[in-house]
Amino acid sequence: MTDKVAWTVELHHAAPDGLAPGLLFDVRGDDPLQQFILGLSVAYNDLKDLHVVMTWLAAMPTDGPGGETHSQQRDGMIIQQSKRAFACIHGILELLTAHRKLLRQPEVTRLLDRLSPRFRADWDAMADVALGRKDDPKSEMARKLAKIRHNFSAHYHQPRALLRGYQRRFFHDSKHPRTRFALFAIGKDLEDSRFHFADVAVEGGMFDIIAPADIAPFVEEWGDLVESVNRAIFGLVREYLRSRGWVET
Repeated sequence: MTDKVAWTVELHHAAPDGLAPGLLFDVRGDDPLQQFILGLSVAYNDLKDLHVVMTWLAAMPTDGPGGETHSQQRDGMIIQQSKRAFACIHGILELLTAHRKLLRQPEVTRLLDRLSPRFRADWDAMADVALGRKDDPKSEMARKLAKIRHNFSAHYHQPRALLRGYQRRFFHDSKHPRTRFALFAIGKDLEDSRFHFADVAVEGGMFDIIAPADIAPFVEEWGDLVESVNRAIFGLVREYLRSRGWVET
Protein backbone atom coordinates (compact mmCIF):
# COMPACT_ATOMS: atom_id res chain seq x y z
CA MET A 1 0.00 0.00 0.00
CA THR A 2 1.26 3.48 -0.79
CA ASP A 3 -1.39 5.57 0.97
CA LYS A 4 -1.35 5.55 4.76
CA VAL A 5 -4.49 6.01 6.85
CA ALA A 6 -4.08 7.99 10.06
CA TRP A 7 -5.13 6.14 13.21
CA THR A 8 -7.70 8.48 14.73
CA VAL A 9 -8.73 6.50 17.82
CA GLU A 10 -6.72 6.73 21.02
CA LEU A 11 -5.93 3.41 22.68
CA HIS A 12 -6.87 4.01 26.31
CA HIS A 13 -5.63 1.62 28.96
CA ALA A 14 -4.72 1.63 32.63
CA ALA A 15 -1.23 0.81 33.88
CA PRO A 16 -0.79 -2.98 34.02
CA ASP A 17 -1.05 -4.76 37.36
CA GLY A 18 -0.35 -8.40 38.06
CA LEU A 19 -0.56 -11.55 40.12
CA ALA A 20 1.71 -14.56 40.31
CA PRO A 21 0.58 -16.89 37.48
CA GLY A 22 -0.20 -19.68 39.93
CA LEU A 23 -2.48 -17.41 41.94
CA LEU A 24 -4.54 -16.49 38.91
CA PHE A 25 -4.91 -20.02 37.49
CA ASP A 26 -3.34 -23.13 38.98
CA VAL A 27 -0.83 -25.30 37.17
CA ARG A 28 -3.19 -28.27 36.68
CA GLY A 29 -5.52 -26.40 34.32
CA ASP A 30 -8.53 -28.61 35.09
CA ASP A 31 -10.59 -26.19 37.17
CA PRO A 32 -13.89 -25.41 35.33
CA LEU A 33 -14.20 -21.94 36.89
CA GLN A 34 -10.69 -21.01 35.83
CA GLN A 35 -11.36 -22.25 32.30
CA PHE A 36 -14.60 -20.26 32.22
CA ILE A 37 -12.98 -17.05 33.46
CA LEU A 38 -10.17 -17.32 30.92
CA GLY A 39 -12.68 -17.88 28.12
CA LEU A 40 -14.60 -14.78 29.18
CA SER A 41 -11.38 -12.76 29.40
CA VAL A 42 -10.40 -13.68 25.83
CA ALA A 43 -13.91 -12.79 24.62
CA TYR A 44 -13.72 -9.42 26.40
CA ASN A 45 -10.47 -8.56 24.63
CA ASP A 46 -11.88 -9.66 21.27
CA LEU A 47 -14.97 -7.47 21.64
CA LYS A 48 -12.95 -4.52 22.90
CA ASP A 49 -10.62 -4.73 19.90
CA LEU A 50 -13.53 -4.99 17.48
CA HIS A 51 -15.11 -1.95 19.11
CA VAL A 52 -11.91 0.05 18.61
CA VAL A 53 -11.75 -0.94 14.93
CA MET A 54 -15.43 -0.10 14.41
CA THR A 55 -14.97 3.30 16.08
CA TRP A 56 -11.97 3.95 13.87
CA LEU A 57 -13.85 2.98 10.72
CA ALA A 58 -16.91 5.05 11.65
CA ALA A 59 -14.65 8.09 12.16
CA MET A 60 -13.12 7.78 8.71
CA PRO A 61 -14.29 10.44 6.25
CA THR A 62 -16.69 9.22 3.59
CA ASP A 63 -15.36 11.64 0.99
CA GLY A 64 -12.02 9.93 0.42
CA PRO A 65 -10.07 9.93 -2.85
CA GLY A 66 -12.29 7.21 -4.30
CA GLY A 67 -15.54 9.10 -3.73
CA GLU A 68 -18.55 6.78 -3.49
CA THR A 69 -16.30 3.73 -3.80
CA HIS A 70 -14.38 4.86 -0.73
CA SER A 71 -17.63 5.18 1.25
CA GLN A 72 -18.84 1.75 0.15
CA GLN A 73 -15.52 0.19 1.12
CA ARG A 74 -15.73 1.76 4.58
CA ASP A 75 -19.35 0.71 5.10
CA GLY A 76 -18.56 -2.82 3.95
CA MET A 77 -15.69 -3.06 6.44
CA ILE A 78 -18.01 -1.85 9.22
CA ILE A 79 -20.55 -4.55 8.39
CA GLN A 80 -17.91 -7.27 8.28
CA GLN A 81 -16.50 -6.20 11.67
CA SER A 82 -20.00 -6.22 13.14
CA LYS A 83 -20.46 -9.78 11.83
CA ARG A 84 -17.31 -10.80 13.69
CA ALA A 85 -18.62 -9.15 16.84
CA PHE A 86 -21.97 -10.96 16.59
CA ALA A 87 -20.08 -14.24 16.11
CA CYS A 88 -18.07 -13.41 19.23
CA ILE A 89 -21.24 -12.66 21.23
CA HIS A 90 -22.79 -15.90 19.94
CA GLY A 91 -19.71 -17.72 21.23
CA ILE A 92 -20.04 -16.04 24.63
CA LEU A 93 -23.64 -17.20 24.91
CA GLU A 94 -22.54 -20.72 23.98
CA LEU A 95 -19.86 -20.52 26.68
CA LEU A 96 -22.47 -19.67 29.30
CA THR A 97 -24.75 -22.45 28.07
CA ALA A 98 -21.94 -25.00 28.28
CA HIS A 99 -21.22 -23.93 31.89
CA ARG A 100 -24.82 -23.94 33.07
CA LYS A 101 -24.05 -26.07 36.14
CA LEU A 102 -20.98 -24.02 37.04
CA LEU A 103 -23.03 -20.81 37.13
CA ARG A 104 -25.10 -22.30 39.95
CA GLN A 105 -22.07 -23.08 42.11
CA PRO A 106 -21.64 -21.06 45.34
CA GLU A 107 -18.27 -19.62 44.30
CA VAL A 108 -19.79 -18.14 41.15
CA THR A 109 -22.94 -16.85 42.82
CA ARG A 110 -20.78 -15.12 45.44
CA LEU A 111 -18.83 -13.36 42.69
CA LEU A 112 -22.04 -12.33 40.93
CA ASP A 113 -23.54 -11.02 44.16
CA ARG A 114 -20.66 -8.54 44.41
CA LEU A 115 -21.44 -6.91 41.06
CA SER A 116 -22.86 -3.39 40.97
CA PRO A 117 -26.57 -3.20 40.04
CA ARG A 118 -25.78 -2.06 36.49
CA PHE A 119 -23.19 -4.77 35.87
CA ARG A 120 -25.48 -7.39 37.42
CA ALA A 121 -28.40 -6.33 35.21
CA ASP A 122 -26.21 -6.76 32.12
CA TRP A 123 -25.02 -10.16 33.33
CA ASP A 124 -28.54 -11.35 34.12
CA ALA A 125 -29.80 -10.28 30.68
CA MET A 126 -26.99 -12.26 29.05
CA ALA A 127 -27.46 -15.31 31.29
CA ASP A 128 -31.25 -15.30 30.82
CA VAL A 129 -30.78 -15.64 27.06
CA ALA A 130 -27.92 -18.15 27.22
CA LEU A 131 -29.70 -20.40 29.73
CA GLY A 132 -33.21 -19.97 28.31
CA ARG A 133 -34.53 -18.68 31.61
CA LYS A 134 -37.09 -16.36 30.00
CA ASP A 135 -39.13 -17.05 26.87
CA ASP A 136 -39.95 -13.36 26.35
CA PRO A 137 -36.94 -11.16 27.21
CA LYS A 138 -37.99 -7.74 28.46
CA SER A 139 -34.83 -5.64 28.21
CA GLU A 140 -33.61 -4.28 24.88
CA MET A 141 -30.23 -5.91 25.45
CA ALA A 142 -31.82 -9.32 26.07
CA ARG A 143 -34.01 -9.06 22.97
CA LYS A 144 -31.00 -8.35 20.76
CA LEU A 145 -29.00 -11.14 22.39
CA ALA A 146 -31.89 -13.55 21.83
CA LYS A 147 -31.86 -12.74 18.11
CA ILE A 148 -28.12 -13.38 17.97
CA ARG A 149 -28.54 -16.59 19.96
CA HIS A 150 -31.30 -18.05 17.80
CA ASN A 151 -31.05 -16.37 14.40
CA PHE A 152 -27.50 -15.27 13.73
CA SER A 153 -26.09 -17.37 10.92
CA ALA A 154 -24.14 -15.03 8.64
CA HIS A 155 -21.47 -17.66 8.04
CA TYR A 156 -20.01 -18.98 4.81
CA HIS A 157 -21.27 -22.52 5.42
CA GLN A 158 -24.87 -21.26 5.76
CA PRO A 159 -25.34 -19.38 2.48
CA ARG A 160 -29.13 -19.67 2.56
CA ALA A 161 -29.25 -17.16 5.43
CA LEU A 162 -26.86 -14.89 3.56
CA LEU A 163 -29.12 -15.03 0.50
CA ARG A 164 -32.10 -14.03 2.67
CA GLY A 165 -30.11 -10.97 3.76
CA TYR A 166 -29.38 -10.19 0.12
CA GLN A 167 -33.08 -10.48 -0.76
CA ARG A 168 -34.11 -8.28 2.11
CA ARG A 169 -31.76 -5.44 1.28
CA PHE A 170 -32.03 -5.50 -2.51
CA PHE A 171 -35.67 -6.48 -2.99
CA HIS A 172 -37.45 -5.19 0.12
CA ASP A 173 -35.28 -2.35 1.53
CA SER A 174 -34.09 -1.00 -1.80
CA LYS A 175 -34.36 2.73 -1.03
CA HIS A 176 -30.71 3.15 -0.02
CA PRO A 177 -28.32 4.31 -2.81
CA ARG A 178 -26.10 1.28 -2.16
CA THR A 179 -28.93 -1.10 -3.05
CA ARG A 180 -29.83 0.33 -6.46
CA PHE A 181 -27.32 -2.07 -8.03
CA ALA A 182 -25.53 -5.22 -6.88
CA LEU A 183 -22.10 -3.62 -6.93
CA PHE A 184 -18.64 -5.13 -7.18
CA ALA A 185 -15.18 -3.79 -7.93
CA ILE A 186 -12.84 -5.86 -10.08
CA GLY A 187 -9.48 -4.15 -9.98
CA LYS A 188 -6.01 -4.95 -11.27
CA ASP A 189 -5.13 -6.75 -8.05
CA LEU A 190 -6.75 -8.08 -4.85
CA GLU A 191 -6.28 -4.83 -2.97
CA ASP A 192 -8.38 -2.94 -5.50
CA SER A 193 -11.17 -5.54 -5.65
CA ARG A 194 -14.23 -6.08 -3.47
CA PHE A 195 -17.61 -7.77 -3.81
CA HIS A 196 -19.84 -5.02 -2.38
CA PHE A 197 -23.01 -7.08 -2.91
CA ALA A 198 -21.67 -9.58 -0.34
CA ASP A 199 -21.38 -6.80 2.25
CA VAL A 200 -25.00 -5.86 1.58
CA ALA A 201 -26.09 -9.50 2.05
CA VAL A 202 -24.40 -9.62 5.47
CA GLU A 203 -25.90 -6.23 6.25
CA GLY A 204 -29.39 -7.64 5.68
CA GLY A 205 -28.77 -10.22 8.38
CA MET A 206 -27.27 -7.69 10.77
CA PHE A 207 -30.25 -5.36 10.48
CA ASP A 208 -32.55 -8.16 11.61
CA ILE A 209 -30.75 -7.92 14.95
CA ILE A 210 -30.20 -4.18 15.20
CA ALA A 211 -32.98 -2.29 13.50
CA PRO A 212 -31.63 0.96 11.97
CA ALA A 213 -31.37 0.62 8.20
CA ASP A 214 -28.36 2.93 7.85
CA ILE A 215 -24.75 2.75 8.94
CA ALA A 216 -24.44 5.60 11.47
CA PRO A 217 -27.30 4.60 13.82
CA PHE A 218 -26.36 0.95 13.30
CA VAL A 219 -22.83 1.61 14.61
CA GLU A 220 -24.22 3.50 17.61
CA GLU A 221 -26.61 0.70 18.60
CA TRP A 222 -23.97 -1.93 17.92
CA GLY A 223 -21.57 -0.10 20.25
CA ASP A 224 -24.17 0.04 23.02
CA LEU A 225 -24.75 -3.72 22.78
CA VAL A 226 -21.04 -4.57 22.80
CA GLU A 227 -20.49 -2.28 25.78
CA SER A 228 -23.30 -3.99 27.71
CA VAL A 229 -21.89 -7.46 27.04
CA ASN A 230 -18.37 -6.42 27.95
CA ARG A 231 -19.58 -4.65 31.08
CA ALA A 232 -21.09 -7.92 32.27
CA ILE A 233 -17.88 -9.84 31.54
CA PHE A 234 -15.63 -7.18 33.03
CA GLY A 235 -17.57 -7.13 36.28
CA LEU A 236 -17.29 -10.89 36.83
CA VAL A 237 -13.61 -11.17 35.84
CA ARG A 238 -12.71 -8.23 38.08
CA GLU A 239 -14.44 -9.88 41.05
CA TYR A 240 -12.59 -13.12 40.27
CA LEU A 241 -9.27 -11.23 40.31
CA ARG A 242 -10.16 -9.75 43.67
CA SER A 243 -10.99 -13.20 44.99
CA ARG A 244 -7.49 -14.35 43.97
CA GLY A 245 -5.79 -11.65 46.01
CA TRP A 246 -5.63 -8.68 43.69
CA VAL A 247 -6.06 -5.34 45.47
CA GLU A 248 -6.99 -2.23 43.51
CA THR A 249 -4.71 0.74 44.01
